[in-house]
Amino acid sequence: MLKVFLIPILKDNYVFVAANLKTKECVIVDPGQAAPVKNLILKEQLRPRAILLTHHHWDHIGGVQELKKSFDVRIYAPEKEQKSIDFADQYLSDGDAVREAGFNFKTLDLSGHTYGHIGYWEEKQNWLFSGDVLFSMGCGRIFDGSIEDHYRSLLKIKNLPPETWVYCTHEYTELNLGFCQKKFPQDQELQSFAEQVRSLRQNNEPTVPFQLKQELALNPFLKVNNETEFITLREERNSY
Repeated sequence: MLKVFLIPILKDNYVFVAANLKTKECVIVDPGQAAPVKNLILKEQLRPRAILLTHHHWDHIGGVQELKKSFDVRIYAPEKEQKSIDFADQYLSDGDAVREAGFNFKTLDLSGHTYGHIGYWEEKQNWLFSGDVLFSMGCGRIFDGSIEDHYRSLLKIKNLPPETWVYCTHEYTELNLGFCQKKFPQDQELQSFAEQVRSLRQNNEPTVPFQLKQELALNPFLKVNNETEFITLREERNSY
């Protein structure tokens, strides 16, 4: 049996642990802190094999060094961010494969949020670990990447199967919906979805993962018609 564990850390981050419950092997994605990950691994009696990093921001890599000391893991990171993540064992570019713990991840270049951001797509499981590129009802801010690259990265995600489960690393759905509802007050589907999300969050339930088809139908950043519309919408969101 294959499962992804969600570990909430910091204010609104998630760390993901993709595990094979039969072999007890697992991979860890974007561990911003080490202690909560260690606790889960010990509780579930897992054996970490690798750490997958999407980009260099501290809330995604802060726990890596401690986990490396505790477990015999191989660290994967974006090739373009080698200077910012100088402790990885292997650096990845678009199309590279990561085969660990029985999983087969394909690396996707998803630059934009940062200059070298990557994602990890497990085609057989229909899992995408998207880091900070795509959020439910939103998308990531532009830091040291370019907004044009970010648009192209979202187009790349749009071409994945609609059944893909997206594991983004922040619980931003309710916050993003505030902007969406203000921008599109007549969208009844959006209003209905917002009620579902409010109910989940009131019960402290996560809105992650979510299926890509949901975002294709509702997320305004995936519904824009061109790059110009995307840039305008992203700039509006920046000032919300």
